[in-house]
Amino acid sequence: MTIPAFVRPTRLFGVVAVLAAVVALAAASGAVANVPVTSVSTDPFTNPDSQHATEVEPDTFASGQTVLATFQVGRFFNGGASDIGWARSTDGGATWGVSSFLPGLTSNAGPFGDPDSQFTRVSDPVVAFDAKHNTWMISSIPLLPNTDVPTIFVSRSTNGGATFQDPPSQIPPPAAKKTTTGAARSSEIATPSSTTSARATSST
Repeated sequence: MTIPAFVRPTRLFGVVAVLAAVVALAAASGAVANVPVTSVSTDPFTNPDSQHATEVEPDTFASGQTVLATFQVGRFFNGGASDIGWARSTDGGATWGVSSFLPGLTSNAGPFGDPDSQFTRVSDPVVAFDAKHNTWMISSIPLLPNTDVPTIFVSRSTNGGATFQDPPSQIPPPAAKKTTTGAARSSEIATPSSTTSARATSST
Protein backbone atom coordinates (compact mmCIF):
# COMPACT_ATOMS: atom_id res chain seq x y z
CA MET A 1 0.00 0.00 0.00
CA THR A 2 1.34 3.43 -0.93
CA ILE A 3 1.34 6.04 1.87
CA PRO A 4 -0.30 9.26 0.71
CA ALA A 5 2.21 12.04 0.21
CA PHE A 6 0.24 14.49 2.35
CA VAL A 7 0.83 12.33 5.48
CA ARG A 8 4.60 12.54 5.37
CA PRO A 9 4.96 16.27 6.28
CA THR A 10 2.70 15.69 9.28
CA ARG A 11 4.91 12.87 10.56
CA LEU A 12 8.00 14.98 9.96
CA PHE A 13 6.45 17.87 11.91
CA GLY A 14 5.75 15.52 14.81
CA VAL A 15 9.38 14.36 14.91
CA VAL A 16 10.62 17.96 14.84
CA ALA A 17 8.26 18.92 17.66
CA VAL A 18 9.49 16.06 19.86
CA LEU A 19 13.14 16.98 19.22
CA ALA A 20 12.41 20.62 20.05
CA ALA A 21 10.78 19.60 23.33
CA VAL A 22 13.79 17.45 24.26
CA VAL A 23 16.20 20.30 23.53
CA ALA A 24 14.10 22.75 25.59
CA LEU A 25 13.95 20.33 28.55
CA ALA A 26 17.71 19.79 28.44
CA ALA A 27 18.32 23.55 28.38
CA ALA A 28 15.96 24.08 31.34
CA SER A 29 17.66 21.31 33.34
CA GLY A 30 21.04 22.88 32.71
CA ALA A 31 19.78 26.27 33.89
CA VAL A 32 18.45 24.78 37.15
CA ALA A 33 21.69 22.90 37.76
CA ASN A 34 23.70 26.12 37.42
CA VAL A 35 21.87 28.05 40.16
CA PRO A 36 24.55 29.08 42.68
CA VAL A 37 24.28 27.86 46.27
CA THR A 38 24.79 30.50 48.98
CA SER A 39 26.20 29.37 52.33
CA VAL A 40 24.72 31.46 55.14
CA SER A 41 26.03 29.63 58.22
CA THR A 42 28.46 26.94 59.41
CA ASP A 43 28.33 24.75 62.54
CA PRO A 44 31.10 26.01 64.88
CA PHE A 45 30.47 23.69 67.83
CA THR A 46 32.67 20.81 69.00
CA ASN A 47 30.79 19.00 71.78
CA PRO A 48 31.44 15.25 71.32
CA ASP A 49 27.87 14.01 71.85
CA SER A 50 26.35 15.39 68.63
CA GLN A 51 27.13 15.38 64.90
CA HIS A 52 29.00 18.40 63.58
CA ALA A 53 29.19 20.29 60.32
CA THR A 54 25.41 19.84 60.50
CA GLU A 55 22.68 22.50 60.19
CA VAL A 56 19.23 21.00 59.60
CA GLU A 57 15.43 21.49 59.72
CA PRO A 58 15.27 25.16 58.64
CA ASP A 59 12.31 27.50 58.94
CA THR A 60 11.98 30.92 57.26
CA PHE A 61 9.69 33.93 57.48
CA ALA A 62 9.61 37.18 55.50
CA SER A 63 8.25 40.64 56.28
CA GLY A 64 8.81 43.21 53.59
CA GLN A 65 12.38 42.84 52.35
CA THR A 66 13.59 41.18 55.55
CA VAL A 67 13.87 37.39 55.48
CA LEU A 68 14.87 35.50 58.61
CA ALA A 69 15.94 31.85 58.57
CA THR A 70 16.47 29.61 61.58
CA PHE A 71 17.81 26.05 61.87
CA GLN A 72 19.26 23.41 64.20
CA VAL A 73 23.07 23.40 64.57
CA GLY A 74 25.07 20.35 65.70
CA ARG A 75 22.37 17.68 65.36
CA PHE A 76 22.11 14.85 67.92
CA PHE A 77 21.47 11.32 66.60
CA ASN A 78 18.25 10.93 68.61
CA GLY A 79 16.85 14.45 68.40
CA GLY A 80 17.73 18.05 69.11
CA ALA A 81 20.88 20.04 68.46
CA SER A 82 23.67 21.92 70.25
CA ASP A 83 22.06 25.28 69.47
CA ILE A 84 19.73 27.14 67.12
CA GLY A 85 21.24 29.26 64.35
CA TRP A 86 19.74 32.16 62.43
CA ALA A 87 20.55 34.18 59.31
CA ARG A 88 19.08 37.42 57.95
CA SER A 89 18.60 38.97 54.53
CA THR A 90 17.42 42.58 54.16
CA ASP A 91 16.96 42.53 50.37
CA GLY A 92 14.42 39.77 49.91
CA GLY A 93 16.96 36.95 49.92
CA ALA A 94 19.24 38.31 47.18
CA THR A 95 22.11 38.52 49.68
CA TRP A 96 22.60 37.29 53.25
CA GLY A 97 24.48 39.35 55.80
CA VAL A 98 23.96 38.82 59.52
CA SER A 99 24.07 35.23 60.82
CA SER A 100 24.79 33.86 64.29
CA PHE A 101 23.49 31.53 67.01
CA LEU A 102 20.84 32.13 69.66
CA PRO A 103 22.43 32.83 73.06
CA GLY A 104 21.66 31.15 76.36
CA LEU A 105 19.76 28.08 75.15
CA THR A 106 21.97 25.09 76.09
CA SER A 107 25.18 24.13 77.84
CA ASN A 108 26.62 22.74 74.58
CA ALA A 109 26.72 25.98 72.57
CA GLY A 110 30.25 27.13 73.43
CA PRO A 111 30.49 30.93 73.71
CA PHE A 112 26.79 31.22 72.82
CA GLY A 113 25.67 28.81 75.54
CA ASP A 114 24.97 28.94 79.24
CA PRO A 115 27.41 26.62 81.06
CA ASP A 116 24.98 26.39 83.99
CA SER A 117 21.99 25.45 81.83
CA GLN A 118 20.17 22.21 82.64
CA PHE A 119 19.47 21.79 78.92
CA THR A 120 21.97 19.95 76.73
CA ARG A 121 20.12 20.29 73.44
CA VAL A 122 17.36 22.27 71.72
CA SER A 123 15.07 21.52 68.78
CA ASP A 124 12.25 22.57 66.43
CA PRO A 125 13.02 26.27 65.74
CA VAL A 126 10.18 28.34 64.29
CA VAL A 127 10.48 32.00 63.26
CA ALA A 128 7.68 34.58 63.21
CA PHE A 129 7.28 38.37 63.05
CA ASP A 130 5.06 40.49 65.34
CA ALA A 131 4.29 43.50 63.13
CA LYS A 132 2.41 45.38 65.85
CA HIS A 133 5.45 45.41 68.15
CA ASN A 134 8.09 45.25 65.39
CA THR A 135 9.56 42.13 66.98
CA TRP A 136 11.10 39.04 65.42
CA MET A 137 10.70 35.82 67.43
CA ILE A 138 12.28 32.38 67.24
CA SER A 139 10.65 29.70 69.36
CA SER A 140 12.39 26.42 70.18
CA ILE A 141 12.03 23.52 72.60
CA PRO A 142 14.90 22.66 74.99
CA LEU A 143 15.55 19.03 75.88
CA LEU A 144 16.80 17.61 79.16
CA PRO A 145 19.40 14.80 79.07
CA ASN A 146 16.53 12.27 79.10
CA THR A 147 14.98 14.17 76.12
CA ASP A 148 12.01 15.45 78.16
CA VAL A 149 10.73 18.89 77.10
CA PRO A 150 9.73 20.91 80.19
CA THR A 151 9.28 24.34 78.60
CA ILE A 152 9.36 26.43 75.41
CA PHE A 153 11.98 29.06 74.61
CA VAL A 154 11.12 32.32 72.81
CA SER A 155 14.08 34.43 71.67
CA ARG A 156 13.11 37.97 70.65
CA SER A 157 14.77 40.60 68.48
CA THR A 158 13.63 44.24 68.56
CA ASN A 159 16.25 45.54 66.10
CA GLY A 160 15.11 43.92 62.89
CA GLY A 161 16.68 40.52 63.51
CA ALA A 162 20.22 41.87 63.98
CA THR A 163 20.56 40.40 67.51
CA PHE A 164 18.45 38.28 69.87
CA GLN A 165 17.85 38.55 73.60
CA ASP A 166 19.90 36.65 76.17
CA PRO A 167 18.52 34.78 78.01
CA PRO A 168 15.35 33.78 76.11
CA SER A 169 11.88 33.90 77.62
CA GLN A 170 10.42 30.61 78.85
CA ILE A 171 6.79 29.65 78.38
CA PRO A 172 5.51 26.74 80.52
CA PRO A 173 3.74 24.12 78.40
CA PRO A 174 -0.05 23.72 78.68
CA ALA A 175 -1.11 22.03 81.95
CA ALA A 176 -3.94 19.52 82.07
CA LYS A 177 -6.54 19.72 84.85
CA LYS A 178 -9.07 16.96 85.48
CA THR A 179 -12.47 17.74 86.96
CA THR A 180 -15.27 15.39 87.98
CA THR A 181 -18.96 16.28 88.03
CA GLY A 182 -21.13 13.34 89.15
CA ALA A 183 -20.46 10.42 86.85
CA ALA A 184 -19.09 12.68 84.12
CA ARG A 185 -15.35 13.18 83.85
CA SER A 186 -13.77 15.79 81.64
CA SER A 187 -10.32 17.11 80.92
CA GLU A 188 -9.69 20.83 80.68
CA ILE A 189 -6.54 22.20 79.11
CA ALA A 190 -5.25 25.46 80.55
CA THR A 191 -2.97 27.45 78.25
CA PRO A 192 -0.85 30.47 79.13
CA SER A 193 -2.09 33.80 77.81
CA SER A 194 -0.12 35.19 74.88
CA THR A 195 -0.32 38.12 72.51
CA THR A 196 1.43 36.30 69.69
CA SER A 197 0.48 33.37 67.52
CA ALA A 198 2.67 30.30 67.15
CA ARG A 199 3.20 27.62 64.53
CA ALA A 200 4.01 24.04 65.50
CA THR A 201 6.53 21.64 63.99
CA SER A 202 6.27 17.89 64.25
CA SER A 203 9.73 16.40 64.81
CA THR A 204 12.34 16.69 67.52
